[in-house]
Amino acid sequence: MRTRTESRHPSPPSRNPETVFRESPPLARTGRIPLQRPAEGETPTRPSVQALRGRDGFDAPVRGQVTAPVEVATPVPETRTLPSPVTLNLTASVGARGANQPGDVRQVQDRLQQLGYLSEADHAAEQADASGTDPISEQAMPQTMDALRRFQREVAGQSDGKISPRGITARALADPTYGTQSTINPGAADATAGLPVSTLPRPVAQIVQAVEAAESGANAVLGESPALLRNASGTPASFGRGQLIGGTALDVLTRHPEAARHYGLEAQQLQDLGNIAQSTREAYRAISAQIPAGGDTEEGLQRRIAEYTSSEQGADFRTRTGLGDADIENMFRAAQLRAQLPRQANSGETYETLMRRPDVAANIRALDLGESDVSAYLRRPAIHGENREGFITRALLSSEHGQALRDAMTDNGGIPMSRLLIQDNYDQVCAQGAQLLRRPLSAREAAQATMLAHNGPSALTPFFESLRQGRPAVVTPYVTQAMANWTP
Repeated sequence: MRTRTESRHPSPPSRNPETVFRESPPLARTGRIPLQRPAEGETPTRPSVQALRGRDGFDAPVRGQVTAPVEVATPVPETRTLPSPVTLNLTASVGARGANQPGDVRQVQDRLQQLGYLSEADHAAEQADASGTDPISEQAMPQTMDALRRFQREVAGQSDGKISPRGITARALADPTYGTQSTINPGAADATAGLPVSTLPRPVAQIVQAVEAAESGANAVLGESPALLRNASGTPASFGRGQLIGGTALDVLTRHPEAARHYGLEAQQLQDLGNIAQSTREAYRAISAQIPAGGDTEEGLQRRIAEYTSSEQGADFRTRTGLGDADIENMFRAAQLRAQLPRQANSGETYETLMRRPDVAANIRALDLGESDVSAYLRRPAIHGENREGFITRALLSSEHGQALRDAMTDNGGIPMSRLLIQDNYDQVCAQGAQLLRRPLSAREAAQATMLAHNGPSALTPFFESLRQGRPAVVTPYVTQAMANWTP
């Protein structure tokens, strides 16, 4: 998992490592079944499912209790249209306490109407004159404000009613597909959507509460909640209250076939998605290996990109991942950024000093990273791994089964899936700890270990080693932050 924003949570490390976002050329939208939003005012429906029991993360039985196989109803395929991306040229904020310049307000109104959140009648009644100069008051556009808040709740996992030019709401409004073959999940803001959420065992429930508070904030609303920190892929690496990355969500569904079947994903479809994830991971690793220490010149980087794109490697990349030439370039640029930036925090480098170096500045501009994005990488070099995870999520959501995976990741704000994962992690670390330490983990140790498994599993080895030696537990800053929300 990964923390969604630097500004809201000052020191939240990332779940696997790297994240930022940048609009990149959309993939060709072909081969998709047309999909359609519910009509205005219509409540999205979901097929009924039997409550999951046992090791599903929702209602674990007493140890040793035998549970019957779970039957899950197969959902009726939904239809939603993939909206075409647009470019929003907002000059200032729009909405609650926003600057509300007429030209900006009109762009937002037009897009909300295109996406079905603002009716034609309300659009006609409230549309701003784009050539005007006087700010538009919130009172003059009540239906626009209502549509904006509904869009925020469903897509962005926010409800403040305000759009900032480079914020997550503007990004989602411009392209809710994020350049993939998936689009808005109406079930993201529906507490009844997806798998049923039942009672968790108390120790797991306490961990879930702490993790969700660390990942999304204690007062977060339901919604797709895409990652706020930008990554080079152009697609958020993770979604939902628990901020599951695409690869992790796939792993959870693979371990729980009854949950996967709820989304129409059988063993073969899961295997196909697994192959895409693995191919994307391997491609990212191979491309990263081509960048020399310290980075290449901009001219040299462009030459490497051109050679790879036109080679058999490039053709194999496109075939196995389903991604395109723009993604090849962005992978090279992600690797270049990693090589150009310091490996350690507190290096003394700043956004300003980096932008004085022509090759670094050219790469940052090509990735459309802002000062806050670059500063985040400088403060926490470990987050570079989210570039890799962003490409994996992008490839998965761009596949034939991408919509099913996105729905699984975001139904009911992603709560069912993240709790399923946390239950799995809890069971695994408790078993691992008992084996390594020859004793059960304490409640605090189990919580810390589960949080490490959730965000930074590589730190489990030094954690258990510190306990084995009788020293204070060695944990990451993420665990320290999450444990502040944990109660014994």
